[in-house]
Amino acid sequence: MKFRTIALAIVTMPALASIALAMDPLYVPTVNILNTKGEFETLILAGYEDGVSRTECEMRLEAWDNEMNFKATIDELKAQGQNASIRLQCQPK
Repeated sequence: MKFRTIALAIVTMPALASIALAMDPLYVPTVNILNTKGEFETLILAGYEDGVSRTECEMRLEAWDNEMNFKATIDELKAQGQNASIRLQCQPK
């Protein structure tokens, strides 16, 4: 009897794990920009509007940030006395 219970538990674990993964919340990779005119803009990375896992969201934002190199642009603007900022975040869907 114990063997059947253990075997049943082992067999059903992958199915339960799949259900748990399917229930994970989705996140949308979002870029919040405060431009030099004092206007606030929110952008969603194209192709990810429907949401992705938290890990995927963070990876996409990091790749986008590396590609766009906004930190250098923001630093340059601040050196010129202009105020601007950018914030990358994974917003729950």
